[in-house]
Amino acid sequence: MLRKIPIILLGIALLLGGLITLASAHNIANTSQKGSLLIFPKIMAYGDEEGSIPVIDTLITIGNDNTLEVYLQCYWVDENQSIDGFQFRMTANQPIAFSAWGDTSVYTPDGAGMLELPPFRNKVGQLICWAVDAGDATQVRFNHLYGESLIVWPPFDQFPILGAAPAPAWAFRALKDPSPDGGGIPGQLPLDGITYDACPKYLISNFMPSGVAFPLPAFPDLTLAPCRQDLRQDRTPTCTKAKFDVWNHNEIKLSGAHQCLKCWYEGFLENMGDDARQKGPGREGANFAYSTLRGFAARFRVMGVYSTVCVGKTKGCPGAGDTDFTEAWGGPGKTTPFVGHLYYSIPFPEDFCENGNCPPALPMTGFALRGAGSDADGQILWDAADPWVPEHPNR
Repeated sequence: MLRKIPIILLGIALLLGGLITLASAHNIANTSQKGSLLIFPKIMAYGDEEGSIPVIDTLITIGNDNTLEVYLQCYWVDENQSIDGFQFRMTANQPIAFSAWGDTSVYTPDGAGMLELPPFRNKVGQLICWAVDAGDATQVRFNHLYGESLIVWPPFDQFPILGAAPAPAWAFRALKDPSPDGGGIPGQLPLDGITYDACPKYLISNFMPSGVAFPLPAFPDLTLAPCRQDLRQDRTPTCTKAKFDVWNHNEIKLSGAHQCLKCWYEGFLENMGDDARQKGPGREGANFAYSTLRGFAARFRVMGVYSTVCVGKTKGCPGAGDTDFTEAWGGPGKTTPFVGHLYYSIPFPEDFCENGNCPPALPMTGFALRGAGSDADGQILWDAADPWVPEHPNR
């Protein structure tokens, strides 16, 4: 009998350990669940040289699957870190959809008429939306929001759509009441695994190395959106060293690749470490190329870490001695975890042309990255000094 007790205790310990692991895993945002907070890492819309024909567009849908209405606070943050905020109400079981290129407003059947949209045209950036209280715009627990976006190449002359990159929103559930009544702070959404789902500690993904002809060459294009953001107009950017580890199909590890990021990032993996827009310390993109990896498949892991190499040396980033961070923001040197997507840009050769008409040069396809681990300190701050009180004739 005494011999059975340790075995039983061991079984209970293993069971509890498994339950704890499952509980932790469920506290990480992903692209298949619904939540109170949505992050679309990449929204882009570009026209031709005359600016009259869309060459790249993004179709955005946001839905509410509940029988109750909900108010949403959204922020559009472009690659230059310009911020545009807008709010709207969604009725029960209501989806809305709009085109980043074509729509300046969208009809919402809620008694408020047309919703004016921010200027998406000829820009690329991220879109963040979350559920708020209609009276004072503080966040609320409403885990029934979902979002999808699709980057497309509209028909070009006689050619059909040649590229489409699905980009589901990363959804963060509110795990408890995040309003002031529940202990939340207006203007701060902690993605800490306690109030909201935690942001992934790091991201992983398989990829085809740049230069692989399979049968056409495919160039991996990475987008990273920070979980630790400040959405006030007078904010200080969070500068992060994105550290990459790469494995080829023989499980040989290549480490040392890194890029200094000023909040949001978008670029080809082969330019990692030498991106002209967010200058890194040196070219390390060879670790993502077929010439180095010698295989059709590889994988990478990316994690945000603090480094004096980046702070004060990337345009727009604060220096090591800057003190204009709020206490809640964590002080100088605060890094951020990411959510994101991986896209493939596929250049078509000239023999795809027909009667002098050529398809767009770089159609894309893509998928969401996978998150692992839990970051316990992610947060999004936003300016709640001027609360929005919607005006609806039926209220």
